[in-house]
Amino acid sequence: MAASTTDFRFDTPLYTAADAARAVGVSPATLVNWAKGYVRRRPGKPDVKGAPVVTSLPPAGPHQPTVPFVGLSEALVLAAVRRSGVPLQRVRPALEVLSSS
Repeated sequence: MAASTTDFRFDTPLYTAADAARAVGVSPATLVNWAKGYVRRRPGKPDVKGAPVVTSLPPAGPHQPTVPFVGLSEALVLAAVRRSGVPLQRVRPALEVLSSS
C-alpha cells in the first residue's frame, strides 16, 4: 500500500473560526485575522497588512470548518504568547525566521 501524501493534521478542516476562537479563548474576529490575515486601510495613511499566522484552509461551503488540528494548536500557542504580553508585531518576524530555517 502506497503512503498517503496528505496529513490529516494539516489537511482536514475540523473547526470553524468561531469554534476555534471559543476553544482558544479569543474573539472570532481575532481568530479570523490570525487565520486569513488582514489589511487595515486608514484615510491619508499607508495600509497596514498582517499575513496569516495560523494554518487555515478554504471552506467547503458556508459555515464549514476551515481550521485543521495544526491551526488550532498554533492558535492556542499564539493566544498564550499574546496573553503573556508579547505583541504580534514581535511574533510575526520570529515566525518568518522560523519558516526560513
